[in-house]
Amino acid sequence: MLEETLAKAPAGAMVYANFGKGVTFWGDDEVGTHFTSTYADVVSADNYWYTDPNICDKTEGGTRFEEPRDLTESECRLAANYGHTVKQIRDYIQPAGSKPVWGFVELGRPFSDEKLPTVTPTQIRAAVWQSLIAGARGIVYFNHSFSGQCASQHVLRDCDEESSTAVARINNQVSLLAPVLNSDTAEGILSAEGAVNVRVKVYENHFYVLAGSAQATKQTASFNLQCVGSTDVEVLNENRTLHATEGAFADDFADGSAIHVYKMPITNCAAK
Repeated sequence: MLEETLAKAPAGAMVYANFGKGVTFWGDDEVGTHFTSTYADVVSADNYWYTDPNICDKTEGGTRFEEPRDLTESECRLAANYGHTVKQIRDYIQPAGSKPVWGFVELGRPFSDEKLPTVTPTQIRAAVWQSLIAGARGIVYFNHSFSGQCASQHVLRDCDEESSTAVARINNQVSLLAPVLNSDTAEGILSAEGAVNVRVKVYENHFYVLAGSAQATKQTASFNLQCVGSTDVEVLNENRTLHATEGAFADDFADGSAIHVYKMPITNCAAK
């Protein structure tokens, strides 16, 4: 089927494929590598960690462990898992880094069970940023809702204005930071203490540290960046500033949806 579809693609067209649980949960590494590496120029996987009624089971999200087990709610309903999905797909692709991976985030209720929650604007933002921290090169929104007060194929157009406003704000922030997100990633230059996912970008003589909580409860995380002296650290989109002492600073992460983006100048470093 995929071979036939791929053969029909116009010459020079970008081919995109989204995969599901057969790749992320039920197939082995060989299956994952085959599908993600063979049939498209850009790939993604749609695992709805906030709203899927089954994803916490040991046969699905719990397959990440050597001995699969059910995930607790706090382990499962976590923005960091959207980053986990992106990383899993990126790890499958061979040759490594040979094609972009996009994140996939739901906007409403992708399932018909009325007891399921609707994803919140805060959760949407956290899922997008965790995907970007994990290396996603784009974001796809699942814009359909099959239960709740607004069942629609067009969530952003027909449903909660708060969500559509939030998505517009998220998209604007990501677009404004696109030159940074598209810049080089600095590897091995940051050490972090705490349950956080991080990515360091280098752009116009500044480091940008993208950081997202990887646990549901409040925590304080500390960071230490090479090539940064004692300087102010701007926390983007939050109207506040921290101070780094010889590259070291700390910050609070209120919960599993906490995301912070830090900007600071590079000093005396080859990454400059």
